[in-house]
Amino acid sequence: MCNYVRELLDIGAYNEWVQSFLVQAEYWHDPFNEEEYISDCVFMPDINNYGPTKNATYKENLISLNKFVMVKFTLDTMVQPIDSEWFGFYIPGQDDEILPLQQSAIYTEDWIGLQTLDNSSRLEFLSVVGDHLQFTDQWFNDTIIFGYLNNTIMDVATKIKSHF
Repeated sequence: MCNYVRELLDIGAYNEWVQSFLVQAEYWHDPFNEEEYISDCVFMPDINNYGPTKNATYKENLISLNKFVMVKFTLDTMVQPIDSEWFGFYIPGQDDEILPLQQSAIYTEDWIGLQTLDNSSRLEFLSVVGDHLQFTDQWFNDTIIFGYLNNTIMDVATKIKSHF
């Protein structure tokens, strides 16, 4: 089913009707049609500040995080290219060579705050051997819950408790 959807996206991902009714189209970034992606894709270019006008709130919100954790599934068959799970993407005009995050404009011009987070050691790059969103409960608990969310959960619990 996913491969069929991908083939359809190649044909008309940026069609207004497709963008309105097929959520995968909102994530589709065609390296051969960069201008059309920026102008007609309704979600990803906006939230990542790809357009000429940058939304400062997006950057402010992202850099307000304690940590921004990105997880790459090394055997992912759904997200292409896999490096886009860490904001890497094809060099425009082809679908072979990957431009790493640190060499991309979204990072070097700090459109959404990724460079700011990275410079302050708040950008985390994790990888898991497996297909899309395939991880064990043990990995999730040990790595995500206790590695990143535990302090946040405790902070929230303390704040709630202090109100009573």
